Amino acid sequence: MATIADLSNRLRSELGDIGKTFVETFLGDGSTKRFNLSHYPVNGVDLQVISGTTDVYAVDPAQLTVKSGSTDISSTSTIEEHTGVLTLATAPTTNTVITVAGRYYRYFTDSEIQNYLNIAFTQHAGTETSPYGSRVSLANLPVVEEYPVILLAATMALFTLATDSAYDIDITAPDGVHIPRAQRYGQLMELIQVRKEQYRELCTLLNVGLHRIEVATLHKISTRTNRYVPVYKPQELEDASRPQRLRVPVPNYMDQTPETVATYDIHLYRGDSYQLDLDFPFSLSGYTLLSQIRAYSGALLVLATFVITVTDSANGKATLQLTSDQTKNLPTRAIWDIQITSNTDPNYQLTHLKGVVITEDQVTNVNNDPYAPGWQG
Repeated sequence: MATIADLSNRLRSELGDIGKTFVETFLGDGSTKRFNLSHYPVNGVDLQVISGTTDVYAVDPAQLTVKSGSTDISSTSTIEEHTGVLTLATAPTTNTVITVAGRYYRYFTDSEIQNYLNIAFTQHAGTETSPYGSRVSLANLPVVEEYPVILLAATMALFTLATDSAYDIDITAPDGVHIPRAQRYGQLMELIQVRKEQYRELCTLLNVGLHRIEVATLHKISTRTNRYVPVYKPQELEDASRPQRLRVPVPNYMDQTPETVATYDIHLYRGDSYQLDLDFPFSLSGYTLLSQIRAYSGALLVLATFVITVTDSANGKATLQLTSDQTKNLPTRAIWDIQITSNTDPNYQLTHLKGVVITEDQVTNVNNDPYAPGWQG
């Protein structure tokens, strides 16, 4: 099973960006709160900041430990990971020793490395499924696909380095010394092309990732109704479960209708309770919230009404909830929105969010009644 930490270490090996530990000391003068580390970028999570005379030593390359007892002020310190600027909450008194211990890298911070991996995984296996039909996640990513994901992430990281080096210009001194700084950009672009070709070759041979061969089904449109004909996933001969409808992407036919309300789609599992935490960009004081689920816009039947609890009125925080009984009766596809009305102005109404509600059929059902909603038999 692949983990983000394991993939991060392997990606750093590909980039030659292995972390190194450091220990650095500063002397307080009673007024200075900002100190510049000589090693950066650093990993702010592991950084230790000790106020007072102490010895700090590395037990092993993976962990730094404070040897003697002093005041740990790591929680009240802030660090700019890229520039190595350490800011303390208060200025240390004169002659107070500030000891900083941590880990630094050559190019990227941990958050950047993980961001490259997450983007690479989404692009590489975003629409991929396992042999059993389940969506592939980082936890069940096949081992043979881990290295292609690392290669794709390495390509993204190299593009970042190439962008940085593109701002460099050649230096020519009067004494004839010439420093071709633009050569670094050319070398990086050559390396990027090699990595891209390596990724393409692996994906082609393994039939995975962005270069795999996929079988697609096009939507048919009924000439009588001008509606799409539903497409269902093929099933094995002995598979007696309910057919699963495919959610084939629908083109917008170059529709220029502007979107005036933000869209948020809800995915439910039939029979499970559901909770959605919302942050509104304004105070909810003096307003009432209402959110419903219907089969289509204008339908008379309300399929479900969310229980809305305002958890922090001043900061605009609210929670939407559905019970297990409510989700059992929902269709596979429906729509929802949330509306805000004023308690003082009867003419004020605002739709804050809208979207589609997709409900997946459950497997385990405590109700064995074959006529119960969602029962599969």
